[in-house]
Amino acid sequence: MWVLSNVATESHRGIGDALMREVERCVDQASVTVVLEVADTNEVARRLYLRHGFRVVEHRADRLLMRRVAGSA
Repeated sequence: MWVLSNVATESHRGIGDALMREVERCVDQASVTVVLEVADTNEVARRLYLRHGFRVVEHRADRLLMRRVAGSA
């Protein structure tokens, strides 16, 4: 199991996209599913995750649970 917690980057510099491309590569190579939580008010992060194949699977209070299955970019 991998855990990455509370990651923040400077907006609009491409750092988040670069990190997510590496996550995609690892997920696809390992043929696994990744689950993350994001604040439902964090629109920038939500758009980033959606662009990288994550989909909302559950709404928990003020958080969204999102999932990406291997090969779903």
